[in-house]
Amino acid sequence: MLVKKSPQDTEADRLQDAIATAEVLFSLGQSEAQAIATELTAKARLHFAQAICSAVMAVLWNGKTASMGCNWAIRESLVAPTRKYSGLVHRVANALTTLSRPRAGFLIGQFYTALLPEAVRKGLGAYYTPPPLVDRLMTLVDESGLDWTTARVIDPACGGAAFLASAAPKLVAASKAKPGQRILEDVEARLLGVEVDEFAAWMSMVLLDLSLLEVAILALASPNQPNQRSWKTLALPI
Repeated sequence: MLVKKSPQDTEADRLQDAIATAEVLFSLGQSEAQAIATELTAKARLHFAQAICSAVMAVLWNGKTASMGCNWAIRESLVAPTRKYSGLVHRVANALTTLSRPRAGFLIGQFYTALLPEAVRKGLGAYYTPPPLVDRLMTLVDESGLDWTTARVIDPACGGAAFLASAAPKLVAASKAKPGQRILEDVEARLLGVEVDEFAAWMSMVLLDLSLLEVAILALASPNQPNQRSWKTLALPI
């Protein structure tokens, strides 16, 4: 017997296929980048890792802001985005765009650490928390009865912004501050990340910016200052 799928089931299947394809494309892109990195000296490999990740983050940022009618520039990176490998950069960024924000944040962190020289990676102890574990821990926090209206959140190793970007929307939703600008100030006062890797801290700040972009646009966009963001750094290197 032939069973006709509902439009909802068909759309869900398409989404699952798109996600599976994005995962494969990202994996292929990471393998290609790793193949390039293995031919480099340790110093050049570190620069390559940061420069290509800067480029991927810029594509992600520009795509997201454009979709929201916003032309704010991405935070200035410590390392300028590479102008080489544009095809690889866009393939990786486009794959990440298809995935959920937590998954994309985890994978760009994985991409970065996979390209680092082994000694640097080991020295940093770089390991980014997978989204399912973040989700479970956040669920446990909610079940503990934490009051998000007064909670203060500190992530002592915030690379990838997994916990910061998950906590920020909860702080926004529970904030007693109004209007939007004051909500951002409230979140800033109660959310802090610490990271020993300055480049990873920059990536975390951009990922956190993306998680707060909608409320920031509502709070800060005006006819006189359409390109300005006034909230301060939320994740700082030590």
